[in-house]
Amino acid sequence: MEAGRGRRICARMLRIAVLASVSLFSVAFTLLAGGYALADPGWPAGCVIVAAWVTPFGTLVAIQILRP
Repeated sequence: MEAGRGRRICARMLRIAVLASVSLFSVAFTLLAGGYALADPGWPAGCVIVAAWVTPFGTLVAIQILRP
């Protein structure tokens, strides 16, 4: 077995676990916050609020997938 193979496998597993947990948290919280955002101010303003919340999370997930 190579010297760094175990670390690479561990790093890959940790990366997948973090990606899954961040994705799950962001989807759950976006659904929760999105429901309140769409209920209170109405349709157009609520969509802007949800988009302002989803865009940074989507960008961070894309960066994590593309640039480990």
